[in-house]
Amino acid sequence: MFFNFNKQEKIKVIENNLNNLKNKLKYETAIITIFNHGNKNVEIICGCDNDSNRLNKIENEILINLKEKLKNVDNKNIKKLYNFNNDTCFIDSMKKEICIPLYLGNDEFERIIGGIYLGSTKDKTKDLENLDLTNKISNDLNMIYIESKFKSIFNIIVGLLTKIAEENKTYDESHPYNVAYFSVLIAKELNLSEKEISNIQIASMLHDVGKIFINNNILNKNTHYNDKEFEYIKGHSIYSYNIVNELTSLLDNNINIEDIVKYHHENYDGTGYPEGLKKEEIPLESRIIRVADSIDAMVSKRVYKETKSFIDSIIDLKGNKETLYDPKVVNASVNVLKRLSGNKNIEIINSFGMSANLNIILADEIISLKGAFRKEKDKYVFISYKENIENLLKDKALTEIEIFIDINHTIYEYKTKLDKISGNSIFFKEIELNNYNDTFGLLWNINGIIVRDRKNTYNVEIKYLSGDFLQFHTNNKRLENIKDFKHIIIIFEDGSKIIVPGRITKYYDTSNNYHYTFKYIGLDESTRDTIFNQLFAKQRDSIHTMPMSLNKNLD
Repeated sequence: MFFNFNKQEKIKVIENNLNNLKNKLKYETAIITIFNHGNKNVEIICGCDNDSNRLNKIENEILINLKEKLKNVDNKNIKKLYNFNNDTCFIDSMKKEICIPLYLGNDEFERIIGGIYLGSTKDKTKDLENLDLTNKISNDLNMIYIESKFKSIFNIIVGLLTKIAEENKTYDESHPYNVAYFSVLIAKELNLSEKEISNIQIASMLHDVGKIFINNNILNKNTHYNDKEFEYIKGHSIYSYNIVNELTSLLDNNINIEDIVKYHHENYDGTGYPEGLKKEEIPLESRIIRVADSIDAMVSKRVYKETKSFIDSIIDLKGNKETLYDPKVVNASVNVLKRLSGNKNIEIINSFGMSANLNIILADEIISLKGAFRKEKDKYVFISYKENIENLLKDKALTEIEIFIDINHTIYEYKTKLDKISGNSIFFKEIELNNYNDTFGLLWNINGIIVRDRKNTYNVEIKYLSGDFLQFHTNNKRLENIKDFKHIIIIFEDGSKIIVPGRITKYYDTSNNYHYTFKYIGLDESTRDTIFNQLFAKQRDSIHTMPMSLNKNLD
């Protein structure tokens, strides 16, 4: 993926190669420039000269010169920047100069992304004969250029998703991350190239961005759409296409992400929209997102439906082979879901990562931030949707930072080791999944009631239950004064109930749910035995039923 290397390390490599090129051709000054913001601006990537004062002066002169020229040069004719001779040198003090254009993809028919400037105050220089060093510099600069463009796309995506979440209060902000997560795993299962995987990840993040133009009253109905409403909803594919089409101007012309987005609701048998494409007419990436989107819809809880297990989702996917879904994509998806169903650990996908919450624990408060979490080479980074974390934590003493990742609609809790804080980003040296290995517990969807006093009780959904604590969430309801809640009623599947004393020790919010950890305090042994008996019975039922279901329906 494109975020797998360190920019400073890459620049150091470029600088070494540039210095070797300078010395080989017997020039005194060498500078690399790169164009950005649609070739409307220019910046210095690196430079080398034995005289540091001269280098700084020449870098400033080149920036001024190029910025002035860029005012009168359009993108198609940017090569004119390099059409000069010794009578029209960039730097007046130089007797000899060379300017070597660098192309995206190292191809003269592609866009120019920058250049190498070589200058000498003497006439004794060598001609440029061997292009090996130049090609190495160009290739490394290409990586930096693409990296910067993908980061620009990432920032725009986060901004768009945040805007949608603000405008649409019931929008599931984890949905694009989950679809991207499933899409990438399916694409890897199909052995797609890294470039194709990067494209599908961007497209899946943006597949529903056009819903920002859909009326919320229709989009968030508690019942199924009627025919007229469905026709209206279908317009979001075109709206998404239009938005993404504008974004692709930041990337090279070989990336057609907008088409992937446009056709993500086409069905394999031609009954989908917006154009009724079928089979191979539909881009493979769109066929993958079609399945990934459906998987996330199946395993997500909606106001009008309950969640499906991975097992039931597999049955549904296999039942719609050849009609809604591409058979080979379904087969890859089944492999992915089987693997996920038996794996408690998750893969932190590079690039755009996944939806996450950051809890910053201070001496006297907890700051909870929403954002995206991803891996960058050997480190991890959390990017806040809205807050400048550096300013927020200025002069404050940190005691602990926790990451809560929402993937497959399960919350994973991580302990962290801080590396640095910069702007709206916070970097970690390492993270460690909290598996709660000290106690036996199960993921389990059962009902409960959190109790403050006789007059103040709230229905909750318990998601994880163990012998020492449980985790629950509330829908669209944040609990105030959480220290006052000292009991929770657990309602098991057989209808039996127990009252458990304790207190809320952690909280965080994702999408429309507020999540809480409830630690038992003063629990008597008979109540604990009841919890363990229920847990063992649930585990025993799961073991007895799952293999039969797998053998009968999945193979």
